[in-house]
Amino acid sequence: MNKSLLPACFVSKDTTTFGNESTSEDLIRMPMVINVVYDLTRDFNQAFDNVNSASAVYEMLEARNGDYTLRKDAITAVLRHNQQIAAHLYINLDKDVTCEYGVSVNKRGDGIYTVEGVCKFEVYQIQLTP
Repeated sequence: MNKSLLPACFVSKDTTTFGNESTSEDLIRMPMVINVVYDLTRDFNQAFDNVNSASAVYEMLEARNGDYTLRKDAITAVLRHNQQIAAHLYINLDKDVTCEYGVSVNKRGDGIYTVEGVCKFEVYQIQLTP
């Protein structure tokens, strides 16, 4: 990956599980991952107060208002507020939305240092059994 493409956001499906919802319906569950990636090298040689990459990742995934409630533009707030993604496709509100954070060295290419946030959630679909 070229550093010039950062920051970036990737959305991917982890797995797909097919099960029974009833005798005539299938329940299809799909854990999803949103990965937000920022270039950490842009913060090198900066004063500690100017290191913004980690804060930017936190802001994207779980930005907070002054009273610590989620801001409406945070990815986690959007996921919790918009249950229906498309016709017959829903975010599973019974499953937790989880955010994890970390630093990566050379994972995305030589000399690329990133700070990353990973947001995990599940979507599901119920359809008539074929």
